[in-house]
Amino acid sequence: MSLRFGLPLVSPSRPVPAQAAASSGGGERWLRALMAAALLVPAAFLAAAGWQSRQIAERQADQQVQRAVALAGEHAQKVMRTQEQVLQRLADAASVLRGGANEVPPALAGHVLRIEMSVPELRLLAVLDAEGRPLLASGGLVAKSLADREFFQVHRDGGRGLYLSKPERGLIDDPAPVLVVSTRREGADGRFDGVLLLALPEAVFSGFYGELLPPGADGSVSLFHRSGMIVSRHPPASGAAGRIAPAGGQMMRRVAAGETSGLLDIVSPVDGRARRTAFLAVEGHDLYLSATVSHEAVRRAWYADLARLAAFTVPTALALAWVAWLALQHTRRESAAHRRWQEEAQRREQAERALRQTQRLEALGHLTGGVAHDVNNLLMVVSNNAHLLRRHVGDGKGERPLQAILRAVDTGARLTRQLLAFSRRQALRPEVIRLQDQWPLLTDLMRHSVPARVALTTEVDPDTPCVEVDPAELELALINLAVNARDAMPDGGRLRVLAGPGEAGPPERGEHPQAGWVRIRVEDSGTGMTPEVMERVFEPFFTTKPPGVGTGLGLSQVFGFCRQAGGGVVLHSTPGQGTTVDLLLPGVLAMPQGDPNTAPPLPRADGRLLLVEDNEEVAGATEPLLASWGYQVRRVPNGEAAWALLQAEPEGFDLVLSDIVMPGELDGLALALKLRAAFPGLPVVLTTGHASETAKVMAEGLPLLQKPWSPQALGAVLAEALHRARRPAA
Repeated sequence: MSLRFGLPLVSPSRPVPAQAAASSGGGERWLRALMAAALLVPAAFLAAAGWQSRQIAERQADQQVQRAVALAGEHAQKVMRTQEQVLQRLADAASVLRGGANEVPPALAGHVLRIEMSVPELRLLAVLDAEGRPLLASGGLVAKSLADREFFQVHRDGGRGLYLSKPERGLIDDPAPVLVVSTRREGADGRFDGVLLLALPEAVFSGFYGELLPPGADGSVSLFHRSGMIVSRHPPASGAAGRIAPAGGQMMRRVAAGETSGLLDIVSPVDGRARRTAFLAVEGHDLYLSATVSHEAVRRAWYADLARLAAFTVPTALALAWVAWLALQHTRRESAAHRRWQEEAQRREQAERALRQTQRLEALGHLTGGVAHDVNNLLMVVSNNAHLLRRHVGDGKGERPLQAILRAVDTGARLTRQLLAFSRRQALRPEVIRLQDQWPLLTDLMRHSVPARVALTTEVDPDTPCVEVDPAELELALINLAVNARDAMPDGGRLRVLAGPGEAGPPERGEHPQAGWVRIRVEDSGTGMTPEVMERVFEPFFTTKPPGVGTGLGLSQVFGFCRQAGGGVVLHSTPGQGTTVDLLLPGVLAMPQGDPNTAPPLPRADGRLLLVEDNEEVAGATEPLLASWGYQVRRVPNGEAAWALLQAEPEGFDLVLSDIVMPGELDGLALALKLRAAFPGLPVVLTTGHASETAKVMAEGLPLLQKPWSPQALGAVLAEALHRARRPAA
């Protein structure tokens, strides 16, 4: 909608009223103040935004280095744990060499070789005697004696436990430096009897460190001893610098004091530049990790943000000042028309107010529906990538965090369904649920609905039967009851939410479900209700709260939800002693679709699939998922591009997967209808997050997936569509 405000012309022969002239003088003063504000306010905004931008840049730098040392610490723990296990196996195998045996049994040599081959990154396994001479080596050792090496001297002087050396050269017949992991070998009397060692390429650490900081961060990641000696660093240290920091420097003092982590500013001895540095101790070892970014890189990021702000703010300020100056000149010329302009503006403002009032609910529905659609797309990106990660985690170590991610996606999907239901763009979705599984999620928002002075306890009986309800509506009913209980306990109190089998159903329900009744009890210690209030408490718009505080729809929603689910509500309340509300729902014998803690295997398929998706992130997560199942995927951004491609390659695809809401004249539904007419044998599967499109698609008999869909649901729909297309006609 566009509204134009014009200034009527005033006849020169007609004098300007005194009131209009006075109003014009006030308007001129206001416009002069506006001109000053147009310059001063953006300048103040630029200064404040620049200061905030610097804080953000520094905070992001701190987060980068802290994240880098945390990841590097986990990596170092895993590497050292693996090498400790290898050395233990070597110690067990070499136990027959105690006492300085000179001859090595062939079986022992072969066993040591197999140990080395079991760990691909190993370059050497060796057993040294008390003089540093090799008793046993897996191959490649060129040094005749290692008594002069630092790691040997550390163990000879009493050092026990694992020791990680600085980069060593001349140890094996490879010119590249290696890192030696060693441990002390003792005789039966506890005396020094030699050293067990293995050699690793330095890239085991430095290669991983190169991936931790983003490009352009001008940073480094280092592994160093408590003494400050650098073991491994990315990028490599230039020149002869071999220490992470000066011996008397701030970081080495904190390390010597026993601190295991920290964040500080230092001047790096490697390149002499001021850097923001995080350090972290490797637990169980005399090793530390550090990650740095240069202050210069942080300032560059800040300058870039500041330049973008200035590029917007300065021209805008000048433009506003120029517009204010023009308005001032215009006001002076048209002062006689001020009253008529004001009257016209008032009339138009009244018309706009009336129009906004009529459109408010519709606009709110569009807003919430659009937000839910965008969030659904984000949830799809997270869900698809999580399922792709699950395929690459073969040892099960990442299964628990992946399950947590997928549970969070399910929670987000429920929230978007609530938004869509609020905007009347989402139909109710009854489903069979186990309260034992869903209870933490159902009661989570209740905890945020009551203040800290209200003690909330929740409990679910393990023998509770399943129920068939819309989880979002059940969650909303519990929140409404929690809000009412909160208002009934202004000074605090106790709120209990219990779920379990019910002895009987509501009085108005004569039938008895085969699985029995389920009772969800919400019990508070609030002010209670009188019998007169209890008779009307479930009526729509009835409320005892002051005007503007309650709508009277909360308990009517609870009652409507229970009736729709085939149950009812039983209310018990005594003034001054609290209120108990029992939600009675029929139990069902069916079980939920799948276990929420385990995911079914992803499908395998083949075929040439055309993906039509305008959202880059959704497409970027969906395309590799489809490819991992065996599909040959090509992706286009809109319906016009898909139609052009299929006209050029009419036999090039076996299946089309398309979003419905896309930019351009040809949306997903129009594309599907056009393809059905031109290519009758080509199956098309549609997907959308707008429930308003569901009826149209179902009327056309086309397969439809509501966002956010799970990979299993997508795989099943695609496989079914492809199977039907390939099935020979009867």
